[in-house]
Amino acid sequence: MILEAIDIGKTYQSGDDKIRVLDGVSLSVAAGEFVSIQGESGSGKTTFLNVVAGLETADEGGVRWDRVDLNGASLDAVSYTHLTLPTNREV
Repeated sequence: MILEAIDIGKTYQSGDDKIRVLDGVSLSVAAGEFVSIQGESGSGKTTFLNVVAGLETADEGGVRWDRVDLNGASLDAVSYTHLTLPTNREV
C-alpha cells in the first residue's frame, strides 16, 4: 500500500463541548489507484485529508505513507525525499 490510514479519530474542543469529527476512519490506497472522498459539508473530509497529509495530528489511529509511519511526526522529522516518489516510478 502506498497510503494507509488506520482507525483515524479526531476531536476538537469548542468551549465546553467536544466535537468528534473523525471516528475510526480507515483507508488503504494501492499504487495506481485513484480515490475520491465525498460527503456532506462538515462531515470531516478536510480534516481527514489534513491528517493524511501530516498537516494535523490524529487523536487516535495512524497514517503510513509508503510504509513510513507518520504518527506524531512533524513534517521536519519525516524525510521529504523519502515521501517524494521518483519520477520513473509508476504510482
